[in-house]
Amino acid sequence: MGTLYILNKPISPFTGGDLLVILFSVAVLGGLGSIPGAMLAGLVLGLVESFSTMFFGIAYQKVVLNLVTLLVLIFLPTGLMGKRFYG
Repeated sequence: MGTLYILNKPISPFTGGDLLVILFSVAVLGGLGSIPGAMLAGLVLGLVESFSTMFFGIAYQKVVLNLVTLLVLIFLPTGLMGKRFYG
């Protein structure tokens, strides 16, 4: 997949930064170490990005993604399907 991704993008030190932000958001939203949570989070964030592009335009796509990630960190610190590690 990395080879196909790099064919469409110019190579620079910042290559893949946008993809890294999305992957971090999926990991946080799904819950670290939860494979079903990561699958659910990927689906949810894909829908959120699509709807945010439709309603707010492409300029605010990453803003909405980061806002959703921040809200999940505030209200569900372990993610959607993460386990509680504290009492």
